[in-house]
Amino acid sequence: MGKVVRVSLLSPVVENKAKRLVVDLERVTYMDSAGINLLFAVGGELSARQQQLHLVVVPGSPIERTLKIVGADRAFPVHPDREAALAT
Repeated sequence: MGKVVRVSLLSPVVENKAKRLVVDLERVTYMDSAGINLLFAVGGELSARQQQLHLVVVPGSPIERTLKIVGADRAFPVHPDREAALAT
């Protein structure tokens, strides 16, 4: 069997002193299972580092509906715009 190597997606992007990573999905119109899995993987890695993933999602958009179906709206704080996400 091959060896599994875990690579951190966040080390070069998010400093340890950061409290959150905000992902702006305002212009996203479609997200498949790979994108959803990536959000949960990043959210899990942030959580292990005592940090949070915050999502910016347009209310009523297809992305909001998709994220609700998979439970991402319960796993991560969701904001209607960047200003709201950065204000928390």
